[in-house]
Order: sequence, then structure tokens, then C-alpha cells
Amino acid sequence: MTYRYDADLVGAAALFDAFDLTDPEATRARLREFSAARPAPDTTGVEVTDLEIPGLPDNPLVPVRIYRPADSDGILPAVLNFHGGGFVTGVIPNDDPTCLDIVRRLHAVVVSMGYRLRAAVLRRALHG
Repeated sequence: MTYRYDADLVGAAALFDAFDLTDPEATRARLREFSAARPAPDTTGVEVTDLEIPGLPDNPLVPVRIYRPADSDGILPAVLNFHGGGFVTGVIPNDDPTCLDIVRRLHAVVVSMGYRLRAAVLRRALHG
């Protein structure tokens, strides 16, 4: 069977078979490799702050990345972002380019929330 892809997607299309969700740890490792190979995002004009905030009692701190226009001290609109990955593979840095773009286009603050991934939650429940 032949598929037609947009020319901009041809390189990415080859990656789709690289991720096996039956092995989430290996898939996360592959994603980290791909992310490490990408150039660092251009943060010019954007202040980026990483924080950890409390979640529910007896749970780990929740990672948060805040993106704010560097030229603004006032009150701004806000966008709350939850990275992709289906609660299995994603991490905050995967959405850096998108969040930076939103800040620049909308002149808004973006708060990108991390969350525990499903396999980590199950492992903690089983093994403490």
C-alpha cells in the first residue's frame, strides 16, 4: 500500500513505527534520545521558569514550566498546557516549541503542567 505524505511530514512519518507502547520505559528512552538530538528551542523574548508545586498529600511534587513574555510585568491572559503522550510517554520539554509560539503570538503566559506517567503510578502502587 502506498501513502502520500505532506513533504514536511516525510521525515517524521518514519518515526511512528519506532515507538512500542507495550514497553513504555523503552519508548520513553527513545523519545529522550530524539529530544536530545533536536536543537534547543529559541527562548529569545520569553522568560522560562521551572517549578515544582505540591499536589495531593503523600504524592510527589508536580513539575510546572512557566513561559512569560520577557517584556511584560503586568497581568496577562494565561494558557494552561498539558503535554501529550497519553499519560504514558510525554514530558514537558516535548511541548517547548508550541508553548513558546503561543507566548509570542498571543502575548500570554503559558503554564505547562507535568504529571505522573501511568507506568510510574502503577509501579509506585505495586512497589511503594
